[in-house]
Amino acid sequence: MAGMYEVSIRRKLILLFSSISVLLIGISIASLVYLNNSLNKLSGTLDSEMYQSSKQILSKDHGPHQTELSYTEQLGHEFQSKKVTLFALFTILLSGLLLVIIYLGRKILTLQNEKLEEQNLYQLIGEKMSDFIILTDPNGLILYASPSHSAILGYVPQKGAPLSNYIREPEIAWAKLKSIVQGTPRTSELRMRGSEGHWVWLETKVTPVQDSGAFPAQFMLVSREITQRKQYEERLHKLAFYDHLTSIPNRAHFIMYMENLISQPPERRQEVALAMLDCDRFKQLNDTLGHLAGDEFLQLLSGELQQTVKGVGQAFRIGGDEFAVVLHRFTSPERLEEMLKRVLHLFSKSWSLQNSSDFHTSASIGVALYPQHGNTINELLHAADVAMYYSKSCGGNQSNLYNQNMEEEYVVQKND
Repeated sequence: MAGMYEVSIRRKLILLFSSISVLLIGISIASLVYLNNSLNKLSGTLDSEMYQSSKQILSKDHGPHQTELSYTEQLGHEFQSKKVTLFALFTILLSGLLLVIIYLGRKILTLQNEKLEEQNLYQLIGEKMSDFIILTDPNGLILYASPSHSAILGYVPQKGAPLSNYIREPEIAWAKLKSIVQGTPRTSELRMRGSEGHWVWLETKVTPVQDSGAFPAQFMLVSREITQRKQYEERLHKLAFYDHLTSIPNRAHFIMYMENLISQPPERRQEVALAMLDCDRFKQLNDTLGHLAGDEFLQLLSGELQQTVKGVGQAFRIGGDEFAVVLHRFTSPERLEEMLKRVLHLFSKSWSLQNSSDFHTSASIGVALYPQHGNTINELLHAADVAMYYSKSCGGNQSNLYNQNMEEEYVVQKND
């Protein structure tokens, strides 16, 4: 903003200088014309008076030479006096014009030198600072990119190229940038493509540079690299929401996922099926083949379970050999039953473990529906857990939908 204001001041000074120069030149020309006319008039008057005097002298018998010469000298002195006065006035005007032109010329040269020094200073700052600066026009075309980009990207974005050629995030689209409140910067996280094809995370402050119009004339993006920070955040997120053994979403992720589904507004709410799965004979696997084989089995099972429900729901490891599957993209009870059969069939197949013989297992599955069997996560977990224990009590390798009659047997099993 300050730079644009200074440019405006310079333009006004140049315009003032030009106006004063034209005015003074006009005054000088007018003075010359006036001086010329005055001299011509004075010369004409002198000639006329001398002519009349000569006639009078010639018509008289007396009138010595002394009288003629005295009158002629008087006229000559008067002419010289007026001539000197006019030339003095003209000289003063020319001197004033010259002084004003010299002053304004020096002032403009001083301002130009200051502008050049300022540009050099800004260029030096842009080249030496560790942050990355990009200036664009309202259409997203790059007007300036600081040389510091080459340190992390391996190149400097090209002047005149669209910024969208280099960034990945759609949130920085120019339609959204133009909607920024006037004079209000916005901070975004975006990625720019490196010279080797990798993506570099940047924290970018986008500031609209206002002009006299209603919309921003330019956008300034000041960024700093946060790739390492984003990697740490990703690791923390993975530790918090993904199971370290199987790499599938964990119980915390399950809670967050379910909260998002059941908190939808009524017009977007959909039926949800929560299936709790418990591996039959998993303890036998650990006791006979060892815990390493058990871990390997859980890793294989988790990967295939994710693929089985992909596109229709999400699988989670709740703990130990217990899993949860949330299904919410089914259109009918028949479609839900078909999905549950696919999950049950997955558990029933033979598993080949390294350095071990094949292992056969099955699953006990309990299913609760939202909102029929509960309106909260705890209510749904309880209903699905009751149905799962019912399946296990019936010999396993089956899936059962919750009903109220299962509650009594569930209490007995828990007490045992």
